[in-house]
Amino acid sequence: MVHGPTLLRGLGIAVGGSLAAWIIALFIYGFGQLIDNTANIPQPPKSRLCSGLAVKNAPADAKPAEEVAEAKEEEAPASEEEAKE
Repeated sequence: MVHGPTLLRGLGIAVGGSLAAWIIALFIYGFGQLIDNTANIPQPPKSRLCSGLAVKNAPADAKPAEEVAEAKEEEAPASEEEAKE
């Protein structure tokens, strides 16, 4: 009976499998820590313009942006000659 190659193959599988299982367990643990800690990442503050606070905090008599743009167009001179006068 030849036990040498079979014995070495079995020991190699046992040691290699144990090392592989240990390394895989570390990766799974690290991934779990990553998932747990993702919720703890501080979020940057939202811009006032993006969150709608600019509209909520606007004065009651504020004009909409379209009306302000139209008023600026009406006040602007149509040509350079009118601008010089």
